[in-house]
Amino acid sequence: MMTAGAVLVVVMVGATWRPRGISIAWFALGGALICGALGLVSFADLEQIATRTWDAALALIGLVLISAVLDANGAFRAAAHRVARAGGGSGLRLFWGTCGLAFATTSVLANDGAILLVTPIVADLMRRLACPPRTAIAFLFATGFVCDALSTLLPTSNLTNILLVDTLGVGTFAFVGRMALPTLAMFGVAVVVLTIQFGAAIPRTYAVDALGDPPPFARASARATMAALVALVLGYIIAALVRFPLGVVIVAVAIALAAAEHHHGTFGLRRAARHIPFGIVTFAASLFVIVTAFFNTGGDALVARALAPTPTHELANLLAAGVFVGAAAAIANNLPVFLISLLALERLGEVHALPFAALVGANVGAKLTPVGTLATLLWLGLLRQYGIRMSWWRYVALAIVPVALTLLAGLVMLA
Repeated sequence: MMTAGAVLVVVMVGATWRPRGISIAWFALGGALICGALGLVSFADLEQIATRTWDAALALIGLVLISAVLDANGAFRAAAHRVARAGGGSGLRLFWGTCGLAFATTSVLANDGAILLVTPIVADLMRRLACPPRTAIAFLFATGFVCDALSTLLPTSNLTNILLVDTLGVGTFAFVGRMALPTLAMFGVAVVVLTIQFGAAIPRTYAVDALGDPPPFARASARATMAALVALVLGYIIAALVRFPLGVVIVAVAIALAAAEHHHGTFGLRRAARHIPFGIVTFAASLFVIVTAFFNTGGDALVARALAPTPTHELANLLAAGVFVGAAAAIANNLPVFLISLLALERLGEVHALPFAALVGANVGAKLTPVGTLATLLWLGLLRQYGIRMSWWRYVALAIVPVALTLLAGLVMLA
């Protein structure tokens, strides 16, 4: 356990520090190769990892591709323009509207896709309105937080959700029934907390005329977008009824939408290849190997002891599980930590709502640090493209209060 733990620490330090701009994928891949060379994982382990995660990986690729197409055809820029117009010049309504757009996007297109779509749109909106840097940070952080932390409504809203459905055999309707109220409660709490936290940076008014004319969004693209979103929702429902892999549905819709927009001349195949997140997938897959090595060398007993329910009170058990998984995910990324937690809960047997508490911890608690989720890493990369640098410590300072109160709200609503 000590060896695998040391490898994990080195990998996460390297991914955070990134000397000479080295990709985070190389650190994780190197750690995975070391674990394999030391015999800490077997081929059977690798096969099990692939079996449990291929659906989530396929979903990630498909959702990122859909997001790239919708970015190219102008769908979400048109939606953001409508939201900004609807704000009527009130900075507060604009802040709430962009948070609502982020929540709707992450619910349908998942956290990673939502981050890739919403972040550039909000950054462009801030530029059009000539907002100062602190206002831009407020809007970008708030929408990024909502996109990632509140991706708990549907099984496809986050890769962690897919892992729970696939690992424990939870049906889509059962998942939504369990997570709908906690998600809505977390959204309400998060928006209130973020509004208070960034209140001084949110402008009282803004010039609606500065938004300019609506961005171009061709009628053919509008029809293709609507058809794809309807197909996606229907696909989710059918897949839930017949227990069909969600990743396959998402990729099929993504390919169809990309082909339609390629035919319309708004999306090229080279652009599609550029948007496939090979580095992020490699980083996640390698972390799964490292954390599995940790699990194999005694980490399973440690995780099981931490998550084991006590005959006291259900809320206490849920709080303990959510906080433990959230803290671990903030250190070692939520995908591998959540998978290991699910395996430990599976061994414990009847655990009632604990897997959902672990899910809330993995999705919300992981937002405490930049390396906690893949979406946060994507978000920080996008900020750098817009010339915005955010240090590790500044990110944690902004995240700690929204994370704590949103996590508490979700766990209480699960009880």
